[in-house]
Amino acid sequence: MANSNKGFFVFLVLLTSVSCREAIESTGESGGSTGGSGGPVGEVDNAAGFRVYVYRENEEVEFNQRFYFHKAGSDFTLPCKVDPTATALADRDIECIVDIPEEDLHFFGMNLQYNVPTEMCEYFVFRPYYFYNWPIDLVGDTPRNLEYFIDSNGDVGLDTDGNGIINTATLGPGLDGITPDCPYDYTDVEGPNCCIGNYQLTVHSWDPDAGAAGDYDVTVSRGDWGGNLGSCIWGAAVETQPLNRAGFPINDIYFVDGVGINKAYEPPTPISLSTQTVFLANYYDPTEHSNTIAATPFQQPLATIGAQDSYEFLCFDRAQEVKARIKVFIREWNEYAQWELGATGDYDSGAGQNETEFPEFSKNDFFDWLDLKAAGVDIYPRLFK
Repeated sequence: MANSNKGFFVFLVLLTSVSCREAIESTGESGGSTGGSGGPVGEVDNAAGFRVYVYRENEEVEFNQRFYFHKAGSDFTLPCKVDPTATALADRDIECIVDIPEEDLHFFGMNLQYNVPTEMCEYFVFRPYYFYNWPIDLVGDTPRNLEYFIDSNGDVGLDTDGNGIINTATLGPGLDGITPDCPYDYTDVEGPNCCIGNYQLTVHSWDPDAGAAGDYDVTVSRGDWGGNLGSCIWGAAVETQPLNRAGFPINDIYFVDGVGINKAYEPPTPISLSTQTVFLANYYDPTEHSNTIAATPFQQPLATIGAQDSYEFLCFDRAQEVKARIKVFIREWNEYAQWELGATGDYDSGAGQNETEFPEFSKNDFFDWLDLKAAGVDIYPRLFK
């Protein structure tokens, strides 16, 4: 069973095809940028290297939104950048973090601008972030073989000794009475159907005229659970990318040999979708998440397993071998006073607490992946689109 479960999970990952601060810091009444600017969109800057910036389209955003953007680590001033001459893997495979107060992220959103120099990559691929919004089958436990008996008294259940009398009233998984029922189908609560694949239903109906003392007539039928995993995901990529036939985001790919690329990524703001900041805020600390799927450990939120947990920028050669990679994580902060402390602050401060002067208001106004844990166990957002 373990091997078959693992095979199912590998299939799922293939089907669905993970922190960086470039120290753009805005404080006080006006904005400022210690991390630099991406320059005009569309104009490749060879001197800048392979780099990601926070994109600010107009003065309103520039002078009001507060954030730091930097290479992951304790120094909030390191740019989110891969130098074209870098050779060490640690310098070519980096993570970056955008640190932003939660209401600024909710209201302004977060736009990213990326620059790839003309002579560094032959192909460039961008994979935006998305997650599983509803629980799905990660371990191969979707019911496949369903069975029930209708005994000589008309009772429904299991007749394990075949004597015409139900001796187990409890039916196996996948049945609600005599109706096929999958635990990953949420249509009864106005959610999606995340149950995929087929099932076989075997019905044993007691026939008193069969044989000398009666026996069961057996009917076998097959059905489709009718779900679609693509309807069970959400996140920035779902709103910005074209979707494939299965409903999953299609990554951006560009041939950039000799021309490079400079482009902006502008997902919708959470407030425009009336949703939580986790729609954009993908940051998580691997030490705070531990999940095991088919005997394989994952140090990431449950809802991101098999999905796309980062804003991933990839530099490829002509054989699609990776030359460099940047993963961007957006981290929302609960309290502005802590955010102002920068690298010494606590992004998760105030979790579970109310404001002192206004106790009817929470310090943690939007949930992120750390908040999406119940009794220490990761849960799915279940946000309605």
